Amino acid sequence: RGIEIYNNHIYTTDLGDDKVYVYSLDGVRDTSKEFNLHADNGIATGIVHHDGYFYICDFTDQKVYVYNTGGVRDATKEFSVSELGQGPLDITFYGGKFYVSGLSNNSNRLSTHQNKNFVGYIAEQEPIGEGTSEKALTVIQGLLYSFELDDNQTKSLGVYNLME
Repeated sequence: RGIEIYNNHIYTTDLGDDKVYVYSLDGVRDTSKEFNLHADNGIATGIVHHDGYFYICDFTDQKVYVYNTGGVRDATKEFSVSELGQGPLDITFYGGKFYVSGLSNNSNRLSTHQNKNFVGYIAEQEPIGEGTSEKALTVIQGLLYSFELDDNQTKSLGVYNLME
């Protein structure tokens, strides 16, 4: 569900296998870099690499689990994102802050909270209607893009200037 490019490889989380799969930029699977997630990290969603660690969201636990690049868990760096209400769905890092998308009863807005390593998050309103929905985040040149996907189509796009 989540995807991150690090060291010329694509890292992706898998909801069903509790594992991080790794591919070259050419799409060739590299099992030597793959790792299993801790048993508690059962519903892995978003993934981001920062400063030698992978930060992986867990939807059920409302928590971000942390693993070094060799796949070893570091519980001392983990943090809760229960402020989202539900979720989390995706995570990115920019300017010293983690931004996490999730489902919440709040309207679409950018909120900031100090909570261990977790400094900022995007709280997005749960979509109304049928179909699956997920929030994907990315930062390009200081702009945070939040995509809401529904039935494999972009339903909405939020853009936040992180340089202000």
